Amino acid sequence: MKAKTKKASTDVRSKLAQLRTEMNGALIERQAEVDGMLVALLAREHLLLLGPPGTAKTMMVKLAAGVIAGATYFYWLMSRFTVPEELFGSFSLKALKEDKHQRLTTDKLPEASIAFLDEVFKANSAILNSLLTLINERQFHNGGQAVDAPLETMVGASNELPESGELDALYDRFLLRYWTGYITDRSSMKALLMGGDVEMTVQLSLDELHEAQAGVDAVAMGEDIVDLLIEVKAALEKEGFTSSDRRWCKCLRLLQANAYLNGRDEVTEDDLLLLQHILWKEPKDRGALGRTIAKIANPLAHASQEILDAARELFRSLPIGNDVPDSQAAEVFTQIVDANGQFKSQIAKLQKLANGKASASVTEAVEAIESMSVAASRFAAKVSGLSLS
Repeated sequence: MKAKTKKASTDVRSKLAQLRTEMNGALIERQAEVDGMLVALLAREHLLLLGPPGTAKTMMVKLAAGVIAGATYFYWLMSRFTVPEELFGSFSLKALKEDKHQRLTTDKLPEASIAFLDEVFKANSAILNSLLTLINERQFHNGGQAVDAPLETMVGASNELPESGELDALYDRFLLRYWTGYITDRSSMKALLMGGDVEMTVQLSLDELHEAQAGVDAVAMGEDIVDLLIEVKAALEKEGFTSSDRRWCKCLRLLQANAYLNGRDEVTEDDLLLLQHILWKEPKDRGALGRTIAKIANPLAHASQEILDAARELFRSLPIGNDVPDSQAAEVFTQIVDANGQFKSQIAKLQKLANGKASASVTEAVEAIESMSVAASRFAAKVSGLSLS
């Protein structure tokens, strides 16, 4: 019996890994958000996508909802004039005749497994209390009875932060927060423009999702990780970044979910980097907050990120993808050769930092820089008229 359980868990993790790969292939420059979406599902927590329109927020949620077989999906574009009937259903005429205020919730938010509320901070006071209860307690009060809701996760999207203080409680319910901006990398933009139809081949059943959620419960968290969390909290508070005790407590399960998603049976320092998507209140604070978290919780990841940032800046400075006149070919070729030398030096620094230890952050940085080096080499060969297979 134990062997069977272990095999099922392996199968689910394998599906999750494949699902993650396919979603990242479909959503350009959205790796962090894809991971956040999957972590939210595994932890049964809620996620906010903040940023300008046209950044694939809706597509991301629809993809995630579509790969959970048996899940019911609810979407609504909120406005200041959204009424309770649109989210929770209209009142039953039959019940009203019996002096009961009971809503017909079929195909509405109270019966959704995965919900997406676009422009969520346009919610008004008429729906706010019911919405908060549904999000936080997963219950909907209908006709004098508290009915359990099957909500696995709710995703909110907005172009702006909440303006009214009465929305602070709603903002706080979204434990994971991501700033979703426009694509910046040239090669990513090319991949987006040349990409075809998205085809997802993996599906998880609701039972498999629940099995994975049970697996998250079993992920260990050592005292050393808790000590690091306390150290991070103190450092952030010293810099003026404060979060509620409730948010700190609830982040533990998110860290377990992140470890599970990455195939680990215990939380490590690498998982603490997820805090940068949990603890910020305003987008402008993300950079400073993230650096402080990485520096304390995972110095290796912090150093890796600095090297990777420098490599990306170098790659962006190269004229890759541009038409190069024959008169400038030799100069561009030399520029790219020099850049490749720097890429190799950066990879060597990363390997020295790791010192033989397994590190996800170092591995990801090395792979990213190697990919830049290959792209640069291919362009250099094209400029020089050579053939590079």
